[in-house]
Amino acid sequence: MQKYDLFLILSGNLSEAEIPTQIEEIKNTLVVSGAEDVVAANLGRQKLAHQISALKVGNFVNFVFSLEQEKVKELKNKFNLDLMIARFMLTLRKKNAPAVNPAMIAPIFISREKVRERGKERYRETRREPMRNKEEKKVEKKEVDLIDINKKIDEILQHDNFVI
Repeated sequence: MQKYDLFLILSGNLSEAEIPTQIEEIKNTLVVSGAEDVVAANLGRQKLAHQISALKVGNFVNFVFSLEQEKVKELKNKFNLDLMIARFMLTLRKKNAPAVNPAMIAPIFISREKVRERGKERYRETRREPMRNKEEKKVEKKEVDLIDINKKIDEILQHDNFVI
């Protein structure tokens, strides 16, 4: 048996109450297919970078399990037919890869969202500051009369260095 990681994006149309039941159904599908040591981690609801079949939001779930290599194709076919699964990625874990607890991935998604929010706040702050400076510069400008311009032209013309 080989170890696999399964990353799923479930439909964003599912309610909060339906997500755990959907995760259990997928877990049962894995067990029926012959998977052992199935560990599931719900990573929460996230906004998608690109729409998937008109979905803007998806529920991210990660599974770690052991399975016979011959049953992988059958499992992929089942996931392709499941309408609640928007996308999935099934990867083989390397033999010397360290054991990863899928539940540790959830804080990464949460912290990314906080970083995005902080970045948006900083962007807003930096956008406001230059606008204030522009307003101040407009107030500092001095109006110039036509008489002042004529005086300056006369001064320039009286210099010896001026060549016509």
